[in-house]
Amino acid sequence: MAIEKAVKVEIAAAPRQLVSLLRMVACVLVVIGAIAGPALTFVVVPGGFPVWATTTTIIGQLAVLALVAPLRSSH
Repeated sequence: MAIEKAVKVEIAAAPRQLVSLLRMVACVLVVIGAIAGPALTFVVVPGGFPVWATTTTIIGQLAVLALVAPLRSSH
């Protein structure tokens, strides 16, 4: 028995507003990643894992998000 659910989202926007919409969605995803990445790292790290390794992993996650985040202004 298989249960399939499909989520379909349709957004209509004027072409001149599309860039702003995509930039906003990307910013929201970066913020979610900046919060969820370190939080999930703390959850899955075993008790005896070195603190320096956990810290380095979280810094690496945040650095990657900072590099790929399209937060540059177009003005």
